[in-house]
Order: sequence, then C-alpha cells, then structure tokens
Amino acid sequence: MNFVFDYLNKLEIDKLCHAHLPCVAAQSKYSWKDVFYSLKSVFLCGGDSVEDLHTHLKSHFVDNPYLRLASPDTVLRRLSGLTEETKTCVTKRGVVTHQYCTNRTLENFNLEVLKKIGILDSRELTLDYDNTIIFNEKQDSKMTYKRDYGYQPGVCTVNEQFVLYIENRNGNSDAKSFQRDTLERIFNLLETKKVKKIKNFRADAASYQYDVVTLL
Repeated sequence: MNFVFDYLNKLEIDKLCHAHLPCVAAQSKYSWKDVFYSLKSVFLCGGDSVEDLHTHLKSHFVDNPYLRLASPDTVLRRLSGLTEETKTCVTKRGVVTHQYCTNRTLENFNLEVLKKIGILDSRELTLDYDNTIIFNEKQDSKMTYKRDYGYQPGVCTVNEQFVLYIENRNGNSDAKSFQRDTLERIFNLLETKKVKKIKNFRADAASYQYDVVTLL
C-alpha cells in the first residue's frame, strides 16, 4: 500500500482534493486524502466492506507515514457529505418512475484526476458508453430486466480503461430511456473542461435511436 500512497503523493492528489472538494474544518483530524487513502486500502488489500478498516487494517497502519487511517464511521460520514439528491422522471408514454443521480462535484474531480495523470492529453480519445447492472439487496433497489434487484448505472469510459463518467440509475430503468440526456451531460462536462479531442464514440444497440444519433 505504501508504494501506492507514494505514487499518489507524487501526483499531488491531496492538492486536487483541496482544490475541488468541499472545505474541511480546520479542527478536523482527517483530510480528504486520508479518507480516500483509507477507502482505497480496503479494496486493494482484498476487503469488501468499509468495516474492514477497523476489523483488519487498523493494527497494520499504526504510525503510517502516508496517512491517518480513518474509522469506518468517519469515512462513511464524509462520503455521505458528497451525496446529491436523487432525481425522478417519467417517459412520455411510460408508467415507470425512473430514478437517477448525478454528482457534479465528483464528476469534476474525476476529470481533474484524468487530466493530472495525462489521459486527456492523448492525441485522440475514444469514448465507450454502456449501462451495467450492479446486483444488490439495498432497500431502494428495483427489479432489473435480469429478474433480480439492483442498480443500472450509465458508465462512460475513455480509451477503454479509464472511467470518465458515472450516472447512477435504478435497476428498473432500461438503458434506452433518457440516454440522450445522460450523454448530453457527459458532452457538456467535457466541453466545460475544454476537452475537444473526442475521435470516436462507441455504444451498443440501446444507443441506436434518433435522438442519440442526432446529438452525436
């Protein structure tokens, strides 16, 4: 983990956090860097729950020079402070209530990280868009077309391996519905950041609709 922390420090991720995330109170013990490094430690050490910070990792990170390991409650509280309100909409002829959630703060932050590591400096950029199901048993998740509960976020990657944009949707929202609106938000975000090297756009059959082709 220290090799990862050292690499992130050299990228000055802490300065990006300070510049693009909400201000942290002066008396706060943990910075945004501590929160994100703590969360990253869970998954890179093979964990699958934020509670692993206390159960498995705490004793190994005592006096670590790269971070103050935050408690699970601290990580969840700080991350919940970044959440934005879930929005709802209905198609013109539909009866299904679609739920989706964007997050402008994290969208901007993610693009700044991609800029920092040089991904957006490529000669040309290829965007891939798809909706992917995340099966779960959360109280608010809806039935998907796979006949099980989950979420179905819209995910856009750049140059096949880097996540550019994520817009969460509930499981009952098919990939075709309101896709034009999602893509327009992606393109507006890129335009705001003055990213103009988009060479290709790839998507599956759910994008084969007049409004999407017109937008492209």
